[in-house]
Amino acid sequence: MYLLAQYKFRLCKIGLIVLLVFCAGKSFSQLSDTENIPVLTFDFFKGVPKADSPYASVIFINHKYFYTVREQKDDGTVLLDVKINALPDSAMSFFDRSRVKDTEVEELVNHERGHLIIGYLIGNLLRKTLNAAIYTSNYREEIKALFTKYHQEYGQLQTQYDDETNHGTNRGVQKLWNVKVRQLYLTSLDGQEK
Repeated sequence: MYLLAQYKFRLCKIGLIVLLVFCAGKSFSQLSDTENIPVLTFDFFKGVPKADSPYASVIFINHKYFYTVREQKDDGTVLLDVKINALPDSAMSFFDRSRVKDTEVEELVNHERGHLIIGYLIGNLLRKTLNAAIYTSNYREEIKALFTKYHQEYGQLQTQYDDETNHGTNRGVQKLWNVKVRQLYLTSLDGQEK
């Protein structure tokens, strides 16, 4: 039996000032080791820009979990096989083109790509955490509670990313985060198909 739970998670708030994002001379969109993450372009953003938003762009990702019962032990413990899908939500994500200079569009989209990679990282971390848990016969409620708890905890990485890069305006720190995000994501794959 499969159970599906969907949580929308607001992943990114970007200010009006944007920076040029490079990682070892390459932007996120040029990194070959993140090929299983969709290429993010300006055309992705289908949502209506929010006039009252302090940010020119916001990206949303839906994280969904599915599971099957792998084993029910005699002592009452239950082991689950959990899968997580990280699905970028184009309809909710917006990009207010009127608030971004022509020369900064690509740079802002590239910064958003960092948030997208973090969204996929969060999905991988959730999968690992939920698969490592030992459940009881009340596993339906337990997995829901664990998902919510760790989704919020891992989601703090998005906030840290924006705080430390000042929403992408601190170029030096942004370059460090480009490397950090890529390394964290690759480490989170842990034998998954790349």
